[in-house]
Amino acid sequence: MSELDKIRAMAVRHAGRQSPQLPRLFAYTLDHTTEIDPLIYDPAASLVIQGTQRMFIGDKMFEYGPGQSMIVAAEIAALGQICEASEDQPFLAVGLFLDPALLSDLVLEMAAIPELPIESGYGVSTASASLLGAWGRLLELLDRPTEIPVMAQSLEHELMFRLLMGPHGGLLRQIAGSDSRLMHIRKAMAWIRDHYTERLNSRRSLRSRV
Repeated sequence: MSELDKIRAMAVRHAGRQSPQLPRLFAYTLDHTTEIDPLIYDPAASLVIQGTQRMFIGDKMFEYGPGQSMIVAAEIAALGQICEASEDQPFLAVGLFLDPALLSDLVLEMAAIPELPIESGYGVSTASASLLGAWGRLLELLDRPTEIPVMAQSLEHELMFRLLMGPHGGLLRQIAGSDSRLMHIRKAMAWIRDHYTERLNSRRSLRSRV
């Protein structure tokens, strides 16, 4: 059985069920395709296990499928679509919402490793064998909840380290920097999400946030 098959089996068992002890870890499944819908992506790392998803940002389109990893480093307004899914072969993915404090600690420990170039706020790449292994070990905790208090932190560190060493590690380093351009984008998007129902009809509202 391949590592991706092992991850698939665990994701199927836990899809749609959130562990109170691992609240940022999730597994998601859908047995039908969807229309193109507007979405706001939270900062997260994810892995597609089965099916295909598309994301449209501006004039760019990203399509990613089994074995591909995606990193979103800032809250991003985009269009999304599940374009390959069925009852026999549902779309299946796992993900982890990112913790900037954990990333900051790791980046400090990795100070001797050269930094990767600054990137845009998202990236898609094929997951390496070491990254798949890290995903699998973290997900295994869902089957062994008594081990979560002891093992969760170290296994999340391992996953983040593999991602930092991957092709889009520069994205994660930007999350760790509180003064980075992406951090300002994240703050602005968070404010919009919290206040989008309010009427912005006075200059005072704008000045209070400058």
